[in-house]
Amino acid sequence: MNDTTRAESRHESDSETLATEVQQRLVAEIDEAIIHLMRKRSAASAHLEQLRVAHGHPRKALSWENSVLRRYRGELGSTGTDLALLLLRML
Repeated sequence: MNDTTRAESRHESDSETLATEVQQRLVAEIDEAIIHLMRKRSAASAHLEQLRVAHGHPRKALSWENSVLRRYRGELGSTGTDLALLLLRML
């Protein structure tokens, strides 16, 4: 391998490393947003349950929870169902 080939290889490696780091930062930012939204959803869900109970309704509304499951399954497939179940358990 000559010096030019080594330099090109090193440059490609540096570019790949930079691209990887940029994508990792993007994924980390998205994860932070998801965590923030999950906390916000959990708080909103807790408040919704308080409102239901205060108005004499059951704490949980199974028809609404089923619609959440269907929405997530429709958008994300079977993994969406798993995610929705986790979200519904969080409170």
